[in-house]
Amino acid sequence: NYAFNLQSLPYAVVGVSFSLAIFSTLAQKSDDKKEFASIVQNSIYNVMFWVLPSVVGVFMLRYELVDFLLGGGAFGIEEALLTSTTLGVFIWAALFQSLIPLLARSFYALEDSRTPLILSFFAVLLGAFASYFFALKMQFGVVALAYSAILSSAFYALTLFFFLARKINVSVFALFSLKKVSLLLFSSSIMGLALFVIQKINYSSFVTLLVSVLVAVALYFAMHSITKTFPSLQKDQ
Repeated sequence: NYAFNLQSLPYAVVGVSFSLAIFSTLAQKSDDKKEFASIVQNSIYNVMFWVLPSVVGVFMLRYELVDFLLGGGAFGIEEALLTSTTLGVFIWAALFQSLIPLLARSFYALEDSRTPLILSFFAVLLGAFASYFFALKMQFGVVALAYSAILSSAFYALTLFFFLARKINVSVFALFSLKKVSLLLFSSSIMGLALFVIQKINYSSFVTLLVSVLVAVALYFAMHSITKTFPSLQKDQ
């Protein structure tokens, strides 16, 4: 439960908020498929710009986060290790979960609520099967829920993405900028490497978190400032 609460922050703060903000624009451009696709592509990049480094940061700092936020009292070392391990798996589901509200509302803007509903039904089935398999067959315990969350959310997000491209009759690359996302992966990886180095220094959890956040934010924004790839609410020209 604690791992889920921490993992859901990127989804709630970025994914849901951004999809609500962009919905009216999508609805206005629903008749112009090329313009619509451009807005979706830029929106996907906007979401990933904030979510991807957050996921990497939480993954790298999962032990320090759990220790600082939940450590002490009845929450002992064993509970902290289990929560941080679960969080380390769970957080990757946020990558896909944060895109789902945007992709689903893209269908709603096209006056199609049936496709997201059908795909969500199959995603739930997949999640239930995955939970059973990982928990009972693989004996993964509570971490099984994290693995099933990744599979079901990845399935739902990817099927929404491909069905959306098909619905508006565009290439998947019209909705997805490979160059920009590659830069996001690179900058997030460099940021993760910096966090790994900081963790090797024997600080307290609070000091490690403070130094890590300052360094990670400065490094991530510096790289995107140099490459001029800051996101914009406006579509790419």
